[in-house]
Amino acid sequence: MNKKIGQASARPSALRVKGCTGQASAELISIMGISLLVVLVFLILAGKSISEVSSAQNYNDARDAANSLAQAADSVFAQGEGASRTVFIKLPANSVSYMQSNSIIINLDGSDIITQSTALLSGSLPSSPGSYNMKIVSHGSYVLITPYLADIDKKAIFISMARTDERQENLKIFSAVSAVVRADANASWGFTDVILTVSPSSLVASPSGSQINLTFSSAGGSPANPGFHNSQLVINATSDTNLTETFYVPITLYVNPG
Repeated sequence: MNKKIGQASARPSALRVKGCTGQASAELISIMGISLLVVLVFLILAGKSISEVSSAQNYNDARDAANSLAQAADSVFAQGEGASRTVFIKLPANSVSYMQSNSIIINLDGSDIITQSTALLSGSLPSSPGSYNMKIVSHGSYVLITPYLADIDKKAIFISMARTDERQENLKIFSAVSAVVRADANASWGFTDVILTVSPSSLVASPSGSQINLTFSSAGGSPANPGFHNSQLVINATSDTNLTETFYVPITLYVNPG
């Protein structure tokens, strides 16, 4: 009889332990659920904060780029023809940049950031987001803005020759970036009494300098017309990253009347 009573009395205790275990499991699940909810809310708020910081940084980069270009254009324009500067800019993601009259315009996420210069602007801005060195050059009546890809050793060419003479002049173009830079040279030469040959008309610019030769000769050996023959050499430098820089080199040929 005692043995049976002892066995029976053990059962409620086992039930109590079982009930406590079930309650603890439920509490643990509740705590884990609340913890996961807190983490989820934190991640949402953190993601929103990071997005806002990124948007603010993009706006600052776009505004700084527009301001830097306009200020540099004002500076070289005030100094006069031939003055130049180089500035570093960052164009953020989701931006499109261009120039219009005297304005630098960077469209960021559908909104325009506009900075105006005192000078008439020409040239091209990069079509893709990224970091760029830009060259700003005064051409007297306007300012040319292009990506900085290369340098040339002469800003103008002046040459004198006899009426039946042949003369040669050259200039060098130097690559200023690690990318491959191809240069195409063309002279808008409109004279028939003097022949101008540009060679090579296409080349790859090297960091140590690649030479372009200009040969002036009287047409067919006939005496050239005396006086000034004015034109310009246009050099388009293009990188393998699809950036373009243009050089305009004035040419003055004087044919002696004697």
